[in-house]
Amino acid sequence: ITIISTSDPFDTRMGSGGGTLAALQEADSVRNSQVVSRKGSTLIIHAGGQSSRCPTQMTLGKAWTDLPLLDGEQLTNPTYILMDSLSDLLRNLPNGSVVVAASDVMLDLPRNSPISFENVSNDKVLGLAVPAPLTTAKNHGVFSIEGDHCNQEETNGVCAIRAVDTFFQKPSVETMKNFQGCTFPKDEQDMAWIDTGVIIFLPNAADALRNLLNRDLSLYTRKGLEERIRENKSSFPGAT
Repeated sequence: ITIISTSDPFDTRMGSGGGTLAALQEADSVRNSQVVSRKGSTLIIHAGGQSSRCPTQMTLGKAWTDLPLLDGEQLTNPTYILMDSLSDLLRNLPNGSVVVAASDVMLDLPRNSPISFENVSNDKVLGLAVPAPLTTAKNHGVFSIEGDHCNQEETNGVCAIRAVDTFFQKPSVETMKNFQGCTFPKDEQDMAWIDTGVIIFLPNAADALRNLLNRDLSLYTRKGLEERIRENKSSFPGAT
């Protein structure tokens, strides 16, 4: 495993999408420069924010905030917990995939119940969702899926992969109830599937993303920005 810590190039503010592209290009550059080049999968964990609401952790940031464990005196942090949880859940992930996640989300995922990608086309982009009451879902992104909602008790806590019909951003409770396929009953209350911030680009989809990096979206990478700066300097010799 190679761990890289990087930031948006040239102190630009690229947002989550642009930051993902910049980080992917950086990871690919490091992998291609290694003596033994291997096409592995890539996990990108966003770690923005200054943790200003938790002053004792501002020097570390949210991604590396110290958290105590229940079974001893050892400390951990959100990044390690996320890497550990996703490594277990995605142990069958096809080689060459790209996974994007956020370090300010604490996921309580089932253990020893990995997702099966056996019948999933490698050109798909998947989002990881968890069930939540509507009063919680109204503050998050919500997936409305096609077909029947899965029974978690029958699948060891992990739902099968479903096609997404519609995606809502912080919908009202009324909106979710009135949209067919958005809610389902569980434990005598209405639930919805909320976005965890985890996005999975399977190998062909990841390659399509890389192709965009070399063309239309090249300015979201350090390499693309450096080339544009050189072009501007050649056009305006006195510019700095």
